[in-house]
This record gives sequence, C-alpha cells and structure tokens, in this order.
Amino acid sequence: MLQLDLKQALNKKEGEIVNGIVYVTSAYPSTTVTGVNNVSGYLTQKNSQVYYQVWGDNIEPFKRALTANRILTIAGKINRWFNPPSINITFATPDTTGLTISDFITTLNLEKLEQDFYQFIECEISPKTRHIINEVITGKVKERFFTEIAAKNVHDAVIGGLANHTNKMLQLAKVLIDNDNRLKEYTDLIYCGIIFHDIGKIQAYNNGQNLEYSYVDHRSFGCELLQESKQKICNLQNTTFYYQLLAIIQGHHNQYGDKAKTVWAYLIHLIDTLEAYTTMILDRYEANLYTEHLNGEKSIKYDNDTLYY
Repeated sequence: MLQLDLKQALNKKEGEIVNGIVYVTSAYPSTTVTGVNNVSGYLTQKNSQVYYQVWGDNIEPFKRALTANRILTIAGKINRWFNPPSINITFATPDTTGLTISDFITTLNLEKLEQDFYQFIECEISPKTRHIINEVITGKVKERFFTEIAAKNVHDAVIGGLANHTNKMLQLAKVLIDNDNRLKEYTDLIYCGIIFHDIGKIQAYNNGQNLEYSYVDHRSFGCELLQESKQKICNLQNTTFYYQLLAIIQGHHNQYGDKAKTVWAYLIHLIDTLEAYTTMILDRYEANLYTEHLNGEKSIKYDNDTLYY
C-alpha cells in the first residue's frame, strides 16, 4: 500500500473511492445540529492538506486506529459538497509499513536554521544573556529545539518548525526594538523570552507525535525546564529577570491560556500571534484550503471571518 496522494485525491469526482496511507494531523469529535456524531480534521502530506470526516459506525474503529498510530491506512469516498473537497473515511487501520512523520511532512534546512539562530544571538544579545541561552539550549534540548515541530497542524507543522517559528519572532521583535528606543533596555529580556516561550514543546512532542505526558501544557514544561537553570540565570542576570521569563512562558497565549500578567508577556503574545496567524493563513492558501468563487475570488474562513485573497 502506497501513500495516498492528497493532491490527486482533490481532483477526483464525487463518490470516487480513495485509499492509501495517510498522516492524521488533527482529529476533533463533534455533534451536528441534528444530533449526529462525527470526527473531523486534516490529513497532511508535505505541502498538501485535505479535510476529512468520519461518521456513524466508522467512528469507533477510526478512534481505536488513531490511538495506536497517527499514520493510518484508510479507505474512503470523495465528498465534493465542500470547496475544496473532503474525504469521508469509511475504513482505517494503523499503518504497519514503518513510515514515520518525516515521510509526510516537510523538513526545513536544519543547518541554516541553527546558523541563523546563533548568528542572531551573537549580534543582538549581550554575552551574559547568550550564556543563559547556551546553558538552557544544550545537549538533548538543543538537538530537539532545532528539529521539533512548532504545532501539529496550525503553523510551522514541519521538521524544524519550532526553531523556524522562533527565528521569525526574533526578526519581528528586532523591527520593534530598532524603531522604538523605549524597548532598548529590555532587549535581552524580549529576545530571551521569545527563545524560551515555546521551549516546552520539546517535552510535549517528538517529531510531532504526542509523548507520554503530552496532556501537560507546553507552558508548564517550559517553566519546569527553565527551573533547572534558575540559579545560573539569577547569577548572570537577576532574580527578577528569571521570574519575568517565567511570566512570559506562562502568559504568552494570553486569552488562549493563562492571561499575560506583564507587559513583556503581552508583547511576546502579540508577536507570537502575528507570526503564527500569518503563517497559518499562507499555509492554508498554499495547501489549496480555500474556496474559489464563481467570479474567481478565493477566500478562507478564519476565526468566523471570511478573508479574501
């Protein structure tokens, strides 16, 4: 059995059968207004995504298969009710061919990601704060930081996505700092906060797969990881700097998690949101997850809004 070519599947006619090996990046149970249960989400293959749904008696077998492995052998039918089309999955079983997530998602240039990261901190961050960063991002943490995804399917869901997301945020922050002198004295805190804000994801995921304790939020993992270097951070900077970093990790999701309680946590929340949303919207366009209208316009639904390209 081969991988299901998602781009080819999108070109098939209503009701045509498709089958093959897929990577399930998301799965959300829901109930329609008429009381019918279903599971839906996205299948991913490199730069392509297809929406799927599972209905009725197929739901429980699908859930059992997904519990064993997010890489599944599936069969289903094309549903062209949506634009773009979706797949109604009627059969699913865990894949046994040994494929891994890297066979389905893009791998970034990891060497360049690491080079860009260290070039930035060498040029923009003070020596004592660089020492803090190197104290935390070392050994296994360093290896995982430069290879892990940033999120399963919302943004930078690629090998190296975590570092890529971080690098983009650093560049956005640099624009603000370079153009507002009031931020200059907080440069190290802002950059260091950005670098550590998602560091806990290395303990939540392993190449995009949930780990044993993935039910713990990555923000908690991040604070736990930073605590291991607390004394050195306090010695190199001060105690306030350490707790400001914790506040950033805890509050960078703001209304989507713990509320930001410091100016710097809120600022990094804004930078994080801008970078992630920009990437998400462009990813959806690249994956053809838009509606094409009769007049040639293209749009997506996002946060209950219709956005036109």
